[in-house]
This record gives sequence, C-alpha cells and structure tokens, in this order.
Amino acid sequence: MSDEARDALLDALVIWAWKDYAQGQDVVDAACEALVAGLDSPALRDLAGLYPDTPNELLRLVVEDVVAELGLHLPVGDDALNLYVLRTQARKVLDGRTTPRELTEWAFSNRRAHDSDEHERFVGALWEYEELDDMREHFGNGVPTHAEESAALDAHLRRMARALLEEPG
Repeated sequence: MSDEARDALLDALVIWAWKDYAQGQDVVDAACEALVAGLDSPALRDLAGLYPDTPNELLRLVVEDVVAELGLHLPVGDDALNLYVLRTQARKVLDGRTTPRELTEWAFSNRRAHDSDEHERFVGALWEYEELDDMREHFGNGVPTHAEESAALDAHLRRMARALLEEPG
C-alpha cells in the first residue's frame, strides 16, 4: 500500500469534511486515484463507483467504512480539521504545487470564525503582497526593491509553511 496514495486519500477526505461535505466528486475522484495507486478495500471500491451527485448521507456512510477498512485517522474537532487543512496547503507550497501568494489568497478566501493564529498569519501576509502591488502600481515596475521584497516575502512564507509542518499535533 502506497503511503503517498494513502496520504492523498486522507487529505481529500479531510478537506471534504472541512468543506461541510460539499463536492462529493472530490472524494469519489480521490477513491479512484487511490485504487489506481494500489490501495484497495471493498468500501474504497464502493466509494470509487459512486456518482458525483450521490447524497451526502450515503457518501458519509461509505467514507466511514473506507476509514475503518484502511485504518485512516481523521482529525476530530474543528480546530484539528482546520490545522490539518492548513498544513495540507502549506505542504503544497513546499512541494511547488502552489505559490506562497496563492497560499495567502487561499487562507483569506477560506477564513472561518475561529481561525488559528497560524491561519491568520497567512492571511496577514496577503496584505503585505497587496502593499507591494500598490507600490508597483504607484511607482511602476521600475521599483528596484519590489522584486526583492516579493522574493523575501515568498521565502518568509515558505519558512512559515515549513515551521507549521514541523510543529507537533
């Protein structure tokens, strides 16, 4: 069983739960990808065979079976879900699947009532990007420090992402 496939499936299931069980297609697709990658269980095959518009109640039941059969451990509680999803996004930055700025935009567009301090720090960095954009717009592309400051902010966010992944919990 591939650890990468298992992790990708877990990520998809957690994000689906975090999004209040919206976009059932995402978990069906993740199940199909997990099967192709070598994971297997009867419930995983059932999940992969569901239609995207399958009612959430049925999806949740099948996902519970997948979790049990594969021994997956889903985070429990809003704080744990939020931290897991933020770490998933941070991992994407470090893997090069998204940019640091895209992480800040994601953090802003996915704000919740009780976000962690870590989440809010990523949101705050978006405003720093916005200030750099305003400077460039006002002074033009010839501002010599714009590229340097943007690169420094990118590097700072990568360090924040790495630190977030290294924290226990």
